[in-house]
Amino acid sequence: MKQINLLLLAFVALLASCNTNKAKYENATSFTYTDFKNQKDLKATTLEFDSLIMRAVDLVAFDSILITIEMGKENIFHVYNMKTKKHINQSVKRGQGPEDMIYPEFMNSDANCLRVFDLQTSTVYEYGVQDFITNPTPSPTKRTKLENQVFTMAEQVDDKIFGNAYYGVDEQLYVFDLNGKTIGTIIDYPPSSI
Repeated sequence: MKQINLLLLAFVALLASCNTNKAKYENATSFTYTDFKNQKDLKATTLEFDSLIMRAVDLVAFDSILITIEMGKENIFHVYNMKTKKHINQSVKRGQGPEDMIYPEFMNSDANCLRVFDLQTSTVYEYGVQDFITNPTPSPTKRTKLENQVFTMAEQVDDKIFGNAYYGVDEQLYVFDLNGKTIGTIIDYPPSSI
């Protein structure tokens, strides 16, 4: 009798746990693979350099110059010439020293300024592109410590820096001025039944 009651209780619990209402974000726009009507073919060329690229986690190109972030080597940044297929420079050690970085990623940059964001320290570094390409010990032209810790990325747009906020904050992005001071947050998370 106890076994039948136990099975009946388990069956009722199983039915009660089934929910026909799927959890979803409210007022959200959803899309699927079939919503993309145009198909494009991509063509690529394999580049083989005179030095192996090891565990590259990010890259940026300036004309024929490729700069990679390779966490598996003593120096984090490696510079390659895509025309000659040669490794031409390496710089910045991984660590906590004054010129070191812990977990860098490239930000939007231009022909004169290379921006790098160190996720671990929430610091933005700016370098002259030519100095970074040719100098094994480049010095940043500007170093900006952001007032709040940023979660996964940061980008500079005009006179503001935007960075992902950590969970627990009501908005998705912090907004900083160019000196690293927090001036606000933007983009509310959508209401959710999740």
